[in-house]
Parts: sequence; C-alpha cells; structure tokens
Amino acid sequence: MPLISELIARAKADDEEALEQIIRTYQSRVAAMVISRIGQDDEWQDLSQQIFVKMILGLRRLKNVDVFEPWLFRIARNACFDYLRRRRNGWVFVPWQRWHDSIADETSPNVDSRGVALEAAINRLPSDQRELIVLVRSHELSYSRLSQITGQTVAAIKSRLFRARRRLRQLITKSESEE
Repeated sequence: MPLISELIARAKADDEEALEQIIRTYQSRVAAMVISRIGQDDEWQDLSQQIFVKMILGLRRLKNVDVFEPWLFRIARNACFDYLRRRRNGWVFVPWQRWHDSIADETSPNVDSRGVALEAAINRLPSDQRELIVLVRSHELSYSRLSQITGQTVAAIKSRLFRARRRLRQLITKSESEE
C-alpha cells in the first residue's frame, strides 16, 4: 500500500481510488472516535460519513500532508461537538408512561465484570477526558499527535490524561467495591 502522503497527493488530484483507500484506512478509527464521543447512538454512521464528506471537500485546501491525520481527527472532533450541541438543544421531555416501568434491566451478572466496569467507567468520564482515554486506548497516539488533534499543548494533554486516568481508577475501584 502506498504511503498516506502519496494517497493524499493523488486524492487532491481527483484520484477516486486513492480517496477510497484513505477512507478505508481511517474509517474504523474515525468511527471509534465518533462512538466514543456520542455513544452507541443510531447516528454514528451518518456522522462518520459526514466527517469524510467534510474531509473530501477540504482536502484541496490542506497544504501540509504531514498534518493530515490530526486535521482529520479535528474535523471529527468538531463534528461530534456540533452533533452533541444540536442533540442537547433538541431534547424533548416525554411524560412518563406506565409501560416505561416494564422495560427490562439489560445488565447481566454473568458478563465479564472487569470489562463492563471499565466501559461503564469510561462512559461516566467527562467528555474531554473520555475523548483522550479512547484516543490513547484505541489509537495509541503520542502526546504530540493528541496535541495536534485537540489543539491543546502537550503539557495540557499530559495533565488531562493524568486526571482522566486517576478518575477512571476511582470509578473502577468504586464499582468493584459496590459488588
């Protein structure tokens, strides 16, 4: 497979095959980031597709191909923020119905409790901390890459990650002690 910089150069020259390869290369990582930001919402696929449309439309304006990855993840991050802002402003309160009481509890005690506790703890983190934990966990990005993606300094990233990991430990410990 050609280098990503070669693919980007070809995609900028309207090579559809190169564009498809770029999308295939990044689609699972972008999807993981979107899911980590908005949850297992039904709209994560649509949002991921919108991110790649924005990437395609903005690709010609990208001057330095070395910053492609942070640029793409910044597009994804901003799209998630926009989605969450729209969703938050669009909440409609539904009156409680009797049938709501009959919704079954979907948690199962036989599931791997450590993995469930970790996922639950990650989901309870504030969104900025959850974002960093998921990026580090699924993409193994360096501090400088995280800095480029989030637009924050490396020192700020280190501090936020430290606080996120500490909070994650507290949440898991609390979960385990409640069992």
